Amino acid sequence: MRMVCPKLIPLALTAILAASGCFHTHTFLPTGRPGIVEGSNRPISSLSGRRVLVLSPVSLQQVAPDVTLETTAAPSAAGATATGVLQTEDYNLAVSAAERALLDSGWQPMTQAVLARAGQDQELQGGIATLRRDGQLSPLQVALLLARHSGTDLLMLIRLVKLAERERIGQPHLCGPGVVVFEAATDVVIVSSQTGDVLWSGRSLVDSRDLLRGPTSFGQTECGVPSLTNQTEPDVFCVPPYDADQPSACVPREGSRLVERAVELVVRRLSELASSAMNSAGGATAGEACQPGQERSADTQGHCCWPGQAWSGARQSCVGDATCGEGFQPDGQGGCVVAGCRPGQVSSADTQGHCCWPGQAWSSARNACVGAPECPSGMMAAGADCR
Repeated sequence: MRMVCPKLIPLALTAILAASGCFHTHTFLPTGRPGIVEGSNRPISSLSGRRVLVLSPVSLQQVAPDVTLETTAAPSAAGATATGVLQTEDYNLAVSAAERALLDSGWQPMTQAVLARAGQDQELQGGIATLRRDGQLSPLQVALLLARHSGTDLLMLIRLVKLAERERIGQPHLCGPGVVVFEAATDVVIVSSQTGDVLWSGRSLVDSRDLLRGPTSFGQTECGVPSLTNQTEPDVFCVPPYDADQPSACVPREGSRLVERAVELVVRRLSELASSAMNSAGGATAGEACQPGQERSADTQGHCCWPGQAWSGARQSCVGDATCGEGFQPDGQGGCVVAGCRPGQVSSADTQGHCCWPGQAWSSARNACVGAPECPSGMMAAGADCR
C-alpha cells in the first residue's frame, strides 16, 4: 500500500516527512556554460554587408502555404506539434530573439515588410510559381527569393524551434512525479543572399540547467510541491501534477527563455566567425585608422591589410598570406595577431593592439579588455575571460 502524505507541509515537518519517505529534495547545479552550439567553425569571410533577414517556416508559409519543412525532427507543417515536443509553432518568438541579438551584436536585422507585400509582388510570385512547377519548392529556395527581394546581405533561416522534455529526475512512484528538465533546440542555416552559398549550418541546444546562476532545489512530496527554494532563478523546470497511473505533461513558465538563449547562441557564433574573418582580412577603408601592424599600399587599394596581402574587390577582403612584422605572429588564418595572444584572441583597432577576445575592446582607464567575450568553440566565458 502506498503511503499518503499530508497536502500541506509545514517546514517543521520536513525532517519527519523525509524520514518517512514522503519527502524528497532535488538540487540542480548550474552547468557553467551558456549552452551548446554545433556547426562549422570556418570564418565567414565573404560578407558584403551586415544586413540580415531572419525568416522561419511560419514566415515562408505566409508566402507559399504549400512549402514544407526540411528538418526531419519537425512536423511537416509549421503549426503542427511533433510527438514529444511541447512547442514547434512559436517561431515568432525565435525570430524576435534573433533580431534583438543581431542588433546587440552590431548587425542590421532587416524589416520583414517583404512578407506583407509578397502577395502583390508579381516577380516574387512568379519565382515561387517557377519553383513549384519545376518541383524545387523548398523553404530555402523561397527564403532566398525573399532575401534577394529585401536587398539583404545575409539570410538566417530558423528551420526548427523545439522545446521538449530532456529528462525527469526523481522517484516517480515514491516521492511524486519528479522534476522535469527541459531542452530548447534550434536548427539554423545562414546563407549569402547574393550567391546562395551556405555560410554556416548547425544547431544550438540549451538545457534548463544552463540558465541557472546557483544551486536550485525543489522540495517535493506525493501530494504537493513546495516552492522553488531559490526564487531568483528562472522558472525553467516543471513539476507535473502527480498521477499514480501515468506521468503528466507540463510546460515551464519561462520556457521562452530557453528558446531565446538557443537563438542568441547562434547569433553569437555568427558574430564570432565574422569577427575572426575580419581580424584576418583587415578591411578598414580609407579614412579609418589601421590597426597596429597593418598598412595601406597600392596593392591594398586604400584598405588596411597585413604586409604581404592585397585587396580583393570580388571578395571584399584582404587576401594572401601575411608577412607578420616584429611583435606579431601568424594567426593561422592568413593574418597576424600580437605575439603572445592566446588561440582565439584578436588584436584590432578596438583593442588598440592588445590581445582581447572577439566582441571586446581595450579600456585604457582599466588597462584591460572590457565587454562580454565571444568565446571560441570549446571554451566558456568566465567574466571577461574565456577558459
